[in-house]
Formats: sequence, C-alpha cells, structure tokens
Amino acid sequence: MPLAIAIPILYALYSANSCLLPLVFVKILSDISASRTPFTLRNASLLQQLALILLVYTALETLLAAIGSQFAFSAESNFIQVGGLVRDFLSNTGTTLNLFPLLMSAMFFALSYVFKYGVLLQQESDETL
Repeated sequence: MPLAIAIPILYALYSANSCLLPLVFVKILSDISASRTPFTLRNASLLQQLALILLVYTALETLLAAIGSQFAFSAESNFIQVGGLVRDFLSNTGTTLNLFPLLMSAMFFALSYVFKYGVLLQQESDETL
C-alpha cells in the first residue's frame, strides 16, 4: 500500500481510537453511578478495554511520528536514515515514543485486576451474610 494512501487511513484510525477513550470513561462512570458498587466484572472489562485503547494509541502515534519524520526530513542533507526511520540531529526531531499513554495503559491493566479482585471480595462478603 502506498504511503499516500496509508497515512490518511492511519490518521483516521488514530482519530477514531482517540474518540473511544471518553466513550469508555462514560460507560465506566455510568455503570458506577447505576450500581451500588464499582467492583463489577463489566467495569473490570471496560478498564481492560481502556488499557488496550491506550496501547493502540501509543502504537499509532509512534507509527505516524515515524512516517511523518521520514517525509519531513527526506529532502534535508543533515539526517541519518536507519531502515524506514529518520533521525534529524540538528532539530532534534524524529521518531519518539510517548511513554505517558504506555504507562497509563499499564496502570489501567493493573486497576482492572484490582477491580476483579474487588468483585471476588464482594461475592465472598455477600455469601457470608
């Protein structure tokens, strides 16, 4: 697939993925407000979905940065090209990895397991009563 076609498709995927984040947050908050406890399997599943959305966001952002830097600096004379990635040392731009969404994804994965454990504790508490 030519890059001229791939770039708009990647931007569309990136934008659609970014729009999913608030939708999942709204689902989580509405489920919490509707039930008496936030510790449900649905909320744990939604937190895992949120983590996956952030992982995809990070991958698409890095891919778009790599493609964008290749187009931006291929005509310059002060770049080093390694494979498909371009690193421009004079302007200190090029392919970067944004660690914030990656760390947030790890946090949401961990939080989903905390919610699953909360569901288990809630079930045990309900069974003892």
